[in-house]
Amino acid sequence: MSRYSLKPEEETALKGSDAAQIFTFENKAFPFTDGTVNAKFFAALQRVKQIHHDSKQLLRSSGEHLAA
Repeated sequence: MSRYSLKPEEETALKGSDAAQIFTFENKAFPFTDGTVNAKFFAALQRVKQIHHDSKQLLRSSGEHLAA
């Protein structure tokens, strides 16, 4: 399944910088980042594109097997 999912560090890279801040509202903490991107962001984005491509291929091949 790792072929079709992101690693936690890739998810973090897509969210922005590692410097998370905490926003508190009604005694609940909500972490957020400043949205800064770096090289890790673009590597993770490439991984998302690969997952998308692999998923499309899987669906195409599964459809052929179902039709048989």
